[in-house]
Amino acid sequence: MLVHIAAALALFAAELVSALNFRAMRHAPDLKTLRAEMGRTGQIARIFKLAPPLLLFSGVALCALAWGFQIAWVNLSLLIFVVIMVMVRVVDGPRKGAIARAAHGGDGPVPADVLERMADPVLRRATRLRWALLVALVSFMTVKPGLWLALLVLGVLVGVALLWDASGQRTPGGRRVSS
Repeated sequence: MLVHIAAALALFAAELVSALNFRAMRHAPDLKTLRAEMGRTGQIARIFKLAPPLLLFSGVALCALAWGFQIAWVNLSLLIFVVIMVMVRVVDGPRKGAIARAAHGGDGPVPADVLERMADPVLRRATRLRWALLVALVSFMTVKPGLWLALLVLGVLVGVALLWDASGQRTPGGRRVSS
């Protein structure tokens, strides 16, 4: 159980540091600073690379030994965890890779196309949705709800994430944008 908790804390830390680092990237005054921040993103990824598989392995082991796979919150947690990992691979990976490629050459101010890629609403939405799903996972493991309460909590958290996203979308320059 200690391994599972440590891996969960490491995953939350990775998400937090990654979000803060991406914020620093969006506010980079020039390409040199942006590339330095992207380098830190790579270091963060290497440090926390073991957290997701360790969390999954220890979670499945706990299910097999203690809870079983007949409990709603356990199965929902496993599904949510897989959704989070797919989101990271399918949404974040390609978009952040495109940002890195677009910012690769030259010096001077950050070009408009790079700023536009960093302000991608899909990337922002995915980050907020991932946080909602992570909070749902923690609530499931803490409260251990039945299926209907788990689905209600999940629905409320996803709704809050989507409303949060819709309420205050801004460009890197601080102007409000619409979806």
